[in-house]
Amino acid sequence: MRPMELPRGAGLFLAVTVLNGALAGILDLLCRAELLHRHWLLPSLAAGLACQWLASLLLPRPASEAAVAARASMRSALLSLLAFVTGLGVVGYPGVFACLESCAARFGYAGLLAGLVFWHQSQADEPIFWGRMRSRLAALGCGLWGAYLLLYHRQLTLWMLDIVFFILAMTLWLGRSQAVFLIASLGIVALAGLRSAGSELAVVSLDLALLTCLFFGGPWVEARLRSGPAPTKTRWTVPRIAAVALVLVVLAVFAGRPAWLMVSPEKRRARLEGLAPAFPVRDPKTLSPLAGRLRGHVVELAGRIGERSAYLVPAQKRAQEYVASEFRKAGYAPEYQEFTARRKVDFMRTEPYRNVEAVLRGRDDGRGIWVVAAHYDTAPGTPGADDNASGVAVLLETARLLREGGYAGREIRFVAFDAEEPPAFGTRDMGSLRCVDELKGRGVKIRGMINLEMVGYFNPAPGAQLFPPFLQLFYPDQGDFVGLAGNLRSLSLGRAFSRAWGAEGVRLLPATLPFVFSTLVISDQLNFWYAGIPALMLTDTAFFRNPNYHQDSDTPEKLDYERMAGQAEALVRVLSGL
Repeated sequence: MRPMELPRGAGLFLAVTVLNGALAGILDLLCRAELLHRHWLLPSLAAGLACQWLASLLLPRPASEAAVAARASMRSALLSLLAFVTGLGVVGYPGVFACLESCAARFGYAGLLAGLVFWHQSQADEPIFWGRMRSRLAALGCGLWGAYLLLYHRQLTLWMLDIVFFILAMTLWLGRSQAVFLIASLGIVALAGLRSAGSELAVVSLDLALLTCLFFGGPWVEARLRSGPAPTKTRWTVPRIAAVALVLVVLAVFAGRPAWLMVSPEKRRARLEGLAPAFPVRDPKTLSPLAGRLRGHVVELAGRIGERSAYLVPAQKRAQEYVASEFRKAGYAPEYQEFTARRKVDFMRTEPYRNVEAVLRGRDDGRGIWVVAAHYDTAPGTPGADDNASGVAVLLETARLLREGGYAGREIRFVAFDAEEPPAFGTRDMGSLRCVDELKGRGVKIRGMINLEMVGYFNPAPGAQLFPPFLQLFYPDQGDFVGLAGNLRSLSLGRAFSRAWGAEGVRLLPATLPFVFSTLVISDQLNFWYAGIPALMLTDTAFFRNPNYHQDSDTPEKLDYERMAGQAEALVRVLSGL
């Protein structure tokens, strides 16, 4: 009986695999001895494999057929191991994200290096498993993953990264006639959709499915695209021309014009200012007691203190002390959650940021606590009456009313967030992100979060309410309501909130935005959504209604304090009944 012969080059393939397995073992020993960070193992392996592949390019050109086969086998082994190591890094992303060291950067550089290796291999088109199609897919996948991690290393939030990569996916979709761009664009869209659900298992499972599709499905998809019907010349008949014209008109009216106003702040402000009501909306002398208290908070924060941006530390301290003192007057024992910026910023700030938190104790039914919050900082150059002294005022009065009314519900944490506005906006230095991380780190279960974001500006004039494209088909054009924005995970919470609202004179219009479109409502609740926690944002819709958004004209006399009082009373009913 003849001994079994290995395929040509298989011995070298096995040798390369065994040698790199030994290298992985050595690196693992270094990690166990704490001489190498455990998250640096995979990037180090990827760098070693890339260097070996580069060295294979420097070998002399083989002369014999056997030598050619051996070299191809060795390169195939290196590429397969590199793909495997990079895939492990993708699947193990939760540990990388949780690490406070610069692990994300090392994984990112390793991903870019792997992408360059596969891109170069795609130019060779060798007759191995890693042919042109698979190499191109792997190059794009590794490059995108590396770029994602490097941006994460720059302290961007996950939802900000999803916005960036969703735009990238739409760009790649333009090249969907090629399998590489089709698979990449669909993969990005699917991952962005699952990321906001807060399920690491779901994301890892989709990662594995995408890796399988990249390695084995690319050639099949390419073949299907090529075997499709040949394009035919379009015959432009009168009905077809009319249909196209109608579609273009609809897009121009319901998508083009709203989109243009969204990206043209000056034109948007000019239109809204032309419809603005007379100020003050109500004579301060005729305000109800609750509305008068709300006005007092706004006047203190946006009038006497004024701008409370990260660039004005003394003003921020005055705002923090005012919020804390009002909590104390209501019978609370407020605490500060201090945190320092993790990223370099364009100004020197040695003082830490501070969230202000007050706890209203309640029953523990095992379903978790409520978090009710509003950010107290402002954008640079604005006194921030509506954005967001209005939210802080409603927060303070809701906390006072609940405590005075003998609240018997589940525990509520009232939090005034720091660092929502630039330069922290969209980064992991946001106060809301630090808050949710701290609560989850302590094992505190959160039933839901309610974010009060600009709740004081109203304008009932027709045409005074703008919307993103197509939403104007479903909502009124009069700015006499407050919006309740949530994502799909928060749908049941939003329904219960709406049923319990019952505020006379303050219409509540809920909106559930699925997938990455939920990032249109950019505020603190996004950090709770991406932590897997149901959260809602109560808002007057910000710049879609208020022309003073992020302007020095955002002053106290422009707010409707009676409607704010209605919201505070409604929040008391909601929190007492849920």
